[in-house]
Amino acid sequence: MIIKYLTIILSIFIVVSCTEGSRGDTLDAKTEDTKENNKSEKEDSLSSKIQGVWQSTCFPSDDFGNDDFNKSIYTFEGGEFTIHEIEFVDNRCVVSSDFTKSSGTYTIGNQLDGLKEHKAIEINFMYTSENGELLNQHYQFEYPDIFYIKNNSLYFGLLDEDIDSELYFDEDSEGESLDDGNYIFTRPKHLNMTRPFSKKTNAKTQKLIKNPELQGKWSNECVDKENEVYLFSESQLTYSLNVYSDEDCIALESVSISTGEFVIGEQIKTNSDEVVNKIMIKYLVVDDSPVLEIRYDIFQIEDTVLYFGDMFESDLELDKEYSFSRDK
Repeated sequence: MIIKYLTIILSIFIVVSCTEGSRGDTLDAKTEDTKENNKSEKEDSLSSKIQGVWQSTCFPSDDFGNDDFNKSIYTFEGGEFTIHEIEFVDNRCVVSSDFTKSSGTYTIGNQLDGLKEHKAIEINFMYTSENGELLNQHYQFEYPDIFYIKNNSLYFGLLDEDIDSELYFDEDSEGESLDDGNYIFTRPKHLNMTRPFSKKTNAKTQKLIKNPELQGKWSNECVDKENEVYLFSESQLTYSLNVYSDEDCIALESVSISTGEFVIGEQIKTNSDEVVNKIMIKYLVVDDSPVLEIRYDIFQIEDTVLYFGDMFESDLELDKEYSFSRDK
């Protein structure tokens, strides 16, 4: 009889234990799922906050021995980024001297452990393209950084010059080092709070990148059996130099076509106090041959007439004799 009762009690204990174990496993699984969902939602929220166009203030160049000044523009769209680095010869960032464009993909990580200042978040940039050209896989690189957003300002990490990067060389199939080395970068441990990036509104972004007024086809008058045509589409442009066999530019003899991209800069004033926009034009292909020709100009649109001017002329003025009319 005692054995019978012991058997019943043991059976009940086993059933209860199994039930509790199963329930515990289910709760653990739900807890893990909740953690993963919360993590995913947090990453999506951070990714949403960083979306858009962010522009830095004018700052001295970080390159040793370089007296130029810089302005950086970061664009985040989806999981992709584009960085425009513009160099200027003056400390007000008015007259530019050089321009580079980098792009690639990015991922957002966790809050940095041990870094309590401003709750900085990890971000990893994978650079895959430079100046509109896809980088060879050997030259693509990852750059780990941190960021922080507050009051419509974006801050990135402050590099430690002593440990900011480590040079390494890839090897070929026979184990020989390739001539060109790449860098492995170390993630910053502090934020650079002295270099904020301000977020641009949709209207400003559209003006900076697309400039609706400039979109379309523009041509000038026939002079010495030649005329020029610009076609601006989104951030791309096509320039055609048409040569004719007659003075009236009717019988077309040859066409030289250049294609590339352009970026609209800030508004500035000429020496005669006219408000103009800066523009960087980069030609990448001329008559089917790859090139890299960069032009820095100013422009202004009055009604249906487009004027250009050279940004590097000492007398910063528009060339009113060099005008283009919008094609209907």
